Amino acid sequence: MALQGAAGSNDAHQGQEPAGGFVPRAVRLLHNSPLRWAALAVVVALQGVLFLSGYRLTPDQLALHRVSMLGFDAILTESVAAAVVSGRFCFFFSPLSYYAELLSDYFVVRALYVGVYFGLLWTFAAYWARLVRAEAATLLLLLLVSLQILDFNNLPPNSFTIAFTLPALLLVCSRRALLAYDEALAQASTAKRLALFAVVLTAYLASDYVFIFGVSLLLLEYALAWWRGQGGLIAKGKALIWRRKTWFDAAPVALAALAYGGWRLLHPPAYAGTTLAATFDPALVLATAAAHAMGGFTLARPELYAVLAANASSPPGGWLPLVGVFVGSAFLGAATLHGLRGLAYGKRLTAACLGLALFVVLPLALSPKYQQLQLEHLPAYVDSRFAFLWATAALACLVCLLGKHLGHGARRLVLSLLFGVILGAASAYTYSHNADMSQAMLEYTAAWDRAGSLAAEARGVAGPSGSESGLNDSIAARVDPLGLVAGHPEFDLEAYWRQYVAWREARRDDAWFGVSLGRFAVRPVTLTPGRLYAAAELPRRFYGRAGWYWPAAWGVYSRGERACLPFEGVAPGKDGVLAFTAGGVLAPGRDSQALEVWVNGQRLATLGLTATPAVQQVAVPGELLKGGLVTFEFRVGRPFSPASLGGEDHRRLGFALLNVLFVQP
Repeated sequence: MALQGAAGSNDAHQGQEPAGGFVPRAVRLLHNSPLRWAALAVVVALQGVLFLSGYRLTPDQLALHRVSMLGFDAILTESVAAAVVSGRFCFFFSPLSYYAELLSDYFVVRALYVGVYFGLLWTFAAYWARLVRAEAATLLLLLLVSLQILDFNNLPPNSFTIAFTLPALLLVCSRRALLAYDEALAQASTAKRLALFAVVLTAYLASDYVFIFGVSLLLLEYALAWWRGQGGLIAKGKALIWRRKTWFDAAPVALAALAYGGWRLLHPPAYAGTTLAATFDPALVLATAAAHAMGGFTLARPELYAVLAANASSPPGGWLPLVGVFVGSAFLGAATLHGLRGLAYGKRLTAACLGLALFVVLPLALSPKYQQLQLEHLPAYVDSRFAFLWATAALACLVCLLGKHLGHGARRLVLSLLFGVILGAASAYTYSHNADMSQAMLEYTAAWDRAGSLAAEARGVAGPSGSESGLNDSIAARVDPLGLVAGHPEFDLEAYWRQYVAWREARRDDAWFGVSLGRFAVRPVTLTPGRLYAAAELPRRFYGRAGWYWPAAWGVYSRGERACLPFEGVAPGKDGVLAFTAGGVLAPGRDSQALEVWVNGQRLATLGLTATPAVQQVAVPGELLKGGLVTFEFRVGRPFSPASLGGEDHRRLGFALLNVLFVQP
């Protein structure tokens, strides 16, 4: 396949059986190139389409979007101010982030962002395979696509859509080109050398995350050059130091380091995320680094296993895509492993890739802000995507080493198929989780769709009062009734939504708005009457939607002022009882919390919750139950944010739900 790296120690044909019999036919099937391409296309397409649903998922992105709607002058002012406050030179490139958020309303642009991200996965796989001289690019790409998580954290391409992935893509493409030149760099034209130099330097300067990632690429390149070198220590050192390519690689690193370091000296950071912790706690640093390094893997996130299999719901896209992901991943996993015959320096490469996964997250692990976030269980951040690349490369190294010990004939075939089944199951689990998360993101981003519809109805919004448009009530409550969209504590959501409605109203004739090919429809998640649900065991697609956060072992917090529990299969006109165990989330100085329970627009009761969870029972008159689907709504007047006490947890916690039961005796 074209994805495969340069031929090295692997021999895809060694040990194959003579023609005839089941084993040879199965082997020929595994090595059928069109089938392998088809399997890869199926897996990448099905996993990739899920990433099209989410955008503006974090408070940081909302802040960027608000400024971007004000125009270039505001963007430039905010970029310079951020560069000064944070002490980060790369913020001079942040207009790219602002305009990326502005254009996220266009589905075709979001598809481009996702394409850039998956292009980064492809180029990194090709680069790594060429570097280690293994025909394992397809294997690494399959692992990357099959194990990556889709989440509401600051993970590209759904958060910081293109600010990191585009520079990283250009950087990896440049490093791949430089690997092809290797010792022949001097023979390349001056124009090509200058172009490569400019691209690498620009990528370094555009993002400090990409700069650190670029250094990690060089570390592995030069480690391999050292291992492959001839002679003793002095001879190897001289050979590396006096290579023209070494100086070519070092120059952009030095210039970027000078820019970052010089700017930081001129403007010491006042932002906690770019400062070092006052005390060095090795255990906390390691825990933070490990959490960020593993946060990009679906299989490494223990909170995702809290949902019991008995409560799992069918995939939102149906079973066929899930089966396609499993079969495609299983076939391609078996085919790639069957053709692998080891990896030169495999053990060293495995250790090196794991070390680089920790290296790229180390700067944030030394920051007091992200140490605190780790303690508050933020499982992933931007750096997790780069750590994911290296950690997955380490896994690919292990698979290459495994290929050396499979034996031949039927034994090799069976073990390859077993590996394929395991990888297929992991890929299917990733698809299942990411499909659920895609549904939650569709419900989240529906706020911008509703705002667009509101803009289409308006005749103009003048000023914050909206007096000329008749939009005198709360726009935020109309476009985001469950309060799913949240900004930083000081962020004015009402002003933001009014600004956005005005921006959309001015572009109501833009035909590209609303084009959303390839998106799943939002599918409701309902509960069944007569069944006692532990809050941590509700269907997984339930979380992140309808006003609920992800659960803990004890239960789940509601999100903001409102949360809903929909029940399907309710007998119309028959009295019922809603029973649940709940506790209040109390700010300091408060000893109780008011919780209103509504159904179909009618208030049923107002309950007083204390910090100690207690069983609550609410009678539901049959005349309010007019259809098979009934939605109970819980309203809290004043949600509590732990960030108000100085922490980094900016969630707006309503109340704590432990279990729920609706019965019609």
